[in-house]
Amino acid sequence: AGFQFTLDGSITNITEVTSGLLTVSDANIATRNGAMVMSWNNDQLVSAGDAVLFTVKVEKDLSTSLAITDDLARSEAYQGQGLEAINVELEASVELVNTLGQNEPNPWRSATTIEFTLAEAGPATISVFDVTGKVLFTQTDDYTAGNQQFVIKGKDLGSAVGVLYYKLESGEFAATKKMLLID
Repeated sequence: AGFQFTLDGSITNITEVTSGLLTVSDANIATRNGAMVMSWNNDQLVSAGDAVLFTVKVEKDLSTSLAITDDLARSEAYQGQGLEAINVELEASVELVNTLGQNEPNPWRSATTIEFTLAEAGPATISVFDVTGKVLFTQTDDYTAGNQQFVIKGKDLGSAVGVLYYKLESGEFAATKKMLLID
């Protein structure tokens, strides 16, 4: 007949809400402080069986896990004519996408860290080049799928200073960001 729950896990964005057996929309969901709250109810009882009730796709920090909690709304579902409260369970899957993060620190002197995510395991190339397009550094390695970190040291870039660019290439994916190396 209905349910409500809090989904904790450093959620940064809700990218898609799709109805399944239940008709849901953005109106059933709110986010606050890295958590998502969802509520749904209907006049008629619905029996799920193995059917997918709904799907919510979120962007989140991969270093934290998702968990159903009672933080913002008591997590429970209501069944039967008497609306008996039952537990809400989570079935989650992770769909990784390729991303390239901004280097930290920026500006930097001796070393900087570049974070990126690969959707699939495989080779990836990191290149650093100056404003004229001259390649100052290139390294290709095999990486696992998921979050990665790469450290670039100033000494690896010769005498370069100022505005530089770094590029990540992996399969069909390519992304470039700007950084500032100070003397």
